[in-house]
Amino acid sequence: MDPVLLYVKLEPYVAQWFINEMGGEPVHLPKRSAESDIIEYFLKPTPNNAVANLPTDGCISIQIPTYKHKDAKYFNYLPPRAMDALARCITVRFRVQLWQDLHKLHKPDCGCLTDLIYAWMENHGIECTEQNWEAIRQFYFRKRKIYLKKSKKDSEITE
Repeated sequence: MDPVLLYVKLEPYVAQWFINEMGGEPVHLPKRSAESDIIEYFLKPTPNNAVANLPTDGCISIQIPTYKHKDAKYFNYLPPRAMDALARCITVRFRVQLWQDLHKLHKPDCGCLTDLIYAWMENHGIECTEQNWEAIRQFYFRKRKIYLKKSKKDSEITE
């Protein structure tokens, strides 16, 4: 039997990162991963009135994992909100990894953030375009700003 696939729409840089992290496409999820758990919990037989989950631009393919109580031949539909939850889970994992990796390396006075982001993108299979770089840079600056505010507030409390 051919693998049964789900098609999930993600931002291009997140999709490229996830495919790279998972070893290629279609993505094979590790058992007991957060993504696999979401699929297992919400997977159901396709309702008669459901719109088929077909590949479109910006979608990645994920092979439905094998579950002993849910045969992918029959259980191959993820409702729209569950699909959104799956996409959100992947995006959150991306953001966590980006923050964990870059905040350790970036020193605000070194002026090397551009190179760090491009190197991080290369290391994680993300196409090195200005659009991808800018999206990642904006995320990083927003996250850093939150932590800077918190550390400033904490230092005011201890004074």
